[in-house]
Amino acid sequence: GHGGMGTVYLARHQALQREVAIKVLPHSLAMSPRAKQRFLEEAKALARLKHDHVVHIHRIIDHAEMLAFEMEFVDGPSLQTLILELRNQPKPHSIEALAEVLGVAPAALGTRSSVEWFVRMSIQIARALAEVHRHGLVHRDVKPSNILLRKDGRPVLADFGLARLGDLDATQTAGFAGTPVYAAPERLRGGDADLDPRADVY
Repeated sequence: GHGGMGTVYLARHQALQREVAIKVLPHSLAMSPRAKQRFLEEAKALARLKHDHVVHIHRIIDHAEMLAFEMEFVDGPSLQTLILELRNQPKPHSIEALAEVLGVAPAALGTRSSVEWFVRMSIQIARALAEVHRHGLVHRDVKPSNILLRKDGRPVLADFGLARLGDLDATQTAGFAGTPVYAAPERLRGGDADLDPRADVY
């Protein structure tokens, strides 16, 4: 997968015999001290977070001309993919349609309806965001494509490439960064100079 701050590869950790995701900073940016610092900020900030609904970082790889970090491989679709696929179902709001798209039995979802599942999923992401904010981070790009689903349907907040962290913000611009359609109105009007966690909650 490709994004503005890197390419993500699926890899296999030979010693631990598990699949992992490797996010690699593009070579053109790896030579930039500022880009390298932002990439390392993301990795270190994520590594400090221990929450079941935030993607887990295993280790940072800072080797010669390659900068990367190894993280949990989330084996399900994004929330955005789930929503798009549900729209193609004959009964998109049914628990059966949700279970079919996720590839599990309806009983495995542990809810009586798709509405209840989405409410529970939203609560889990809200709690994950609360933990992110407790560590002084503001994600800045909370949207369906950055919420990944594990195979059992549990959501995971991912992609902290635009996150802002404490005093390190001095190295970053105060202008807007993110996805406009999901951004809080005050961010679109005034940029991110006075950004706080409420923008993520929006």
